[in-house]
Amino acid sequence: HVYALLLPVPRPRYVLYRYLGGLAMLLPIILALWAGALVATGGLDLPAGIRIFPHALALKFALALMVLFAFAFALASASARTIGIAIRVAGLLLAVHVAVILIAPNTNLLWSAMKALATWPGPFAVLAGRWMLIDA
Repeated sequence: HVYALLLPVPRPRYVLYRYLGGLAMLLPIILALWAGALVATGGLDLPAGIRIFPHALALKFALALMVLFAFAFALASASARTIGIAIRVAGLLLAVHVAVILIAPNTNLLWSAMKALATWPGPFAVLAGRWMLIDA
């Protein structure tokens, strides 16, 4: 990245270009899933009471892919100092979790934190839930 950082482009704009370039690389994957869902549901002969959601499936997949890409991009863009701080904070959280379990065995801080991240309105809520094409 030495050459790219020497260009007369501000760093925030350079990071934005890299992020948008990565998102552009995800676009064919999203379009392939959407086309596959349309083809898979197009040939089905279903009763009138059953609905098919290929567009919703593709949209949810696109959102999940973008959330995971943003998370991985943030991790990859972090400096060694930032990663060290994050590891220390995670170690501190783990130590507090063990101390809380020793004091109150029925309390689980890690499960509560994971539940807060993975359920609405958490950032990883799009990864959970129903992912079926067909709803009866």
